[in-house]
Amino acid sequence: MNARAENIPAATVAVAIYLAAWPAWAQTTPPSWLLPDLLGAARAEGSLTIYSSVNEQEGLPLWQTFEDATGVKVSYVRSSDSVILARIAMESRARTHSWDIAVTTTVNRLPPGALAQFDPPQARDLLNQARDPERRWYGVYANYKDLVGVLKPVMVDGHLALARSVGAGEHWLALNNYASLTLNVRLSGAATDFWAMDPVALFFGSVAVSAQAPHPKAALLAANFILSREAQQLLAGRGRMPTRPDVPVNPPGVAEALLGRKIIATIFASAEQKRWQGLFKEIFGSR
Repeated sequence: MNARAENIPAATVAVAIYLAAWPAWAQTTPPSWLLPDLLGAARAEGSLTIYSSVNEQEGLPLWQTFEDATGVKVSYVRSSDSVILARIAMESRARTHSWDIAVTTTVNRLPPGALAQFDPPQARDLLNQARDPERRWYGVYANYKDLVGVLKPVMVDGHLALARSVGAGEHWLALNNYASLTLNVRLSGAATDFWAMDPVALFFGSVAVSAQAPHPKAALLAANFILSREAQQLLAGRGRMPTRPDVPVNPPGVAEALLGRKIIATIFASAEQKRWQGLFKEIFGSR
């Protein structure tokens, strides 16, 4: 698998260790996501390019399982949500077609014409909120987020960097971050935890298929894979919140801490997102 990380520090990827956690049943039971009618066509296409904001420690082992099961060579391009959004927009204007699927929180803000409509069978088992009514994106993992205001906050660039800095004791607390990343750091051994304010905002890291995908069959098979119970079990193992009710939250008890609050889905279109970002910068930008 090829991986390129853009605008982020280099990371050590423990692929072999993470793959060892792949469930034992996967070696004897055919994967539920492996669609025979797509597999042959995907293999004929031979490769797949993924744009994703999921860090390499999680993303590379996850897509290695797809590569091993299908024989399709995966190129994994990792960058931030905003950089991926800008890159796709630039490629669209230049009429270059480099990516097949995107896994990020910003795909719902792309122009509808940039995204293919598709119906992956695994999407039937997702939460209702994680299915786009227009069938252009599907939630892979849930981000539950709380926000409060205090004086003189310290701004940290990057949600994972923020979770790690709190876990390392550089800051006492984070006022606004993804619960799943706090859990990721906690599962790595850091003495950190979260509490949920009321209400809790909910949005998704979602998968979308390019309307001009160079490898359309491989893209559809990959999208079905990442929505599967098998893939979400792996993501949950690193603290990601599943969008499938049949995948337990890890660690146990986290769901109760969140679902006991009022949950508000915050899935914004591009213009509305820009308005809220402008307000955020107005309040916190000079601090």
